[in-house]
Amino acid sequence: MVEYVYQGYRLNMKFLNEFMRVECGEILKEYMKLKRGDY
Repeated sequence: MVEYVYQGYRLNMKFLNEFMRVECGEILKEYMKLKRGDY
C-alpha cells in the first residue's frame, strides 16, 4: 500500500508488484516537483 498526501489530497494505491510500486512512486514524485515549479 502506498499513500501520498499532497495539498490536502490523499492518494492511496495498492500494488502487488514491488517494481510497479517503486516506479509509480518515482513518477508521482517527479510530477509533484514539476507542479511546484522545482526544477
